[in-house]
Amino acid sequence: MSKNRSKVFEYVLITMISLLVAASFVFFNLDHLKKKSKTVKSEKIVFTEADLNKLLDDYKNKYNIINIHNLNDYTSLLGVKEDNYYESFIIDNKTGKEIEPLSLIKKDKIAEFKEKEDYLLNLKYAAFIVKGIKTTNGKKVYEFKTNELIIYYQGYTYDPSYDKEINLHINYNEIADYLVFNPVLDELYENENGYNYDSNKITVAISFDDGPNNNNTLELLKVLDENKMTATFFMLGGKMVNQKEIVKKVHNSLNEIGSHTYSHINMKKVSLKDIRNELDNTNATYKNIIGEDLKLVRPPYGSFTKDIISNYNNYFILWNVDTNDWRYKDVDYLVDYILENANDGNIILMHDSYETSIEAVKRVLPLLYAKDIQVVSVSTLAKLKGKTMSYGQPYYSFK
Repeated sequence: MSKNRSKVFEYVLITMISLLVAASFVFFNLDHLKKKSKTVKSEKIVFTEADLNKLLDDYKNKYNIINIHNLNDYTSLLGVKEDNYYESFIIDNKTGKEIEPLSLIKKDKIAEFKEKEDYLLNLKYAAFIVKGIKTTNGKKVYEFKTNELIIYYQGYTYDPSYDKEINLHINYNEIADYLVFNPVLDELYENENGYNYDSNKITVAISFDDGPNNNNTLELLKVLDENKMTATFFMLGGKMVNQKEIVKKVHNSLNEIGSHTYSHINMKKVSLKDIRNELDNTNATYKNIIGEDLKLVRPPYGSFTKDIISNYNNYFILWNVDTNDWRYKDVDYLVDYILENANDGNIILMHDSYETSIEAVKRVLPLLYAKDIQVVSVSTLAKLKGKTMSYGQPYYSFK
């Protein structure tokens, strides 16, 4: 019995030793595998400057790259495709991987960035351009330069049709807090502004007589602003008295106000004294509302004499395109007539008294914008055309 127990004990002991040896072997191999695994993970793939330069050369050859911008940790590239559309690429300089352009905007700032984009887009372009970008399918191409971001808007549809390049320059001063990289900031910069007119473009002035006219005048201010255009409102002093708030709104906009006398007199049919009273009373009314003097005068009916205009320190503004909107209350006719006569330097006469005139302006301004024709106030037209106005002579146009 003792002998059997001894054998059992010996068998158990051998079994336990065998298990211990086996376990040690397993643990050794697991530990070895872990160390090997750690060794593999610790081997970093180094993307060198030489690798980056070779990668950029590959992009140049493949995508017709025209602009390359080094943003320290990133590289921004802009290429041109066969259809003359742009395409952009952002490279992570540390890994050589291509990333999405908006990866350069902090995730928690994307919404604010888009709000800023919308604000600046509305500052630069007419409302129908912005609407096309927001409501039709197209593509935004982002070029991150050293001190600004340019967004190119491609493939969008506009009504009316517009075939000029649409782009938006956003200075990094506007979005510095939104970026994942440290941008270069300009000491001085100006946002793009649709009211910064170009003296080399076809430019006309549209003027409105016989106002202010309550909602009509206010509607014109809105339409002009939507199309980044301005006009001159020749107002009657007798109407200004009862519509002071509208006078203020026109003055506080980028539009211009001139005198149309106090009660719409025919200057050829009254005395110089009466003319003086009409102009002085209109100016006094305006000065009481705004605190400034009126410099422009439009004689009602276009009626004046050399003696009349030589007696006043005002610029007498006439016109060379008369829409006769008081006679032709036809929107289609007015739109066509304005388009046909929107020649460089012309001064166009209209009135803000008629609903058909307001509707015609709503339709024609986007069409003029699409034709790259600027509509401005009389004084702005003179300045853009390099003309200096003088007292004592009438101005029919600024060609």
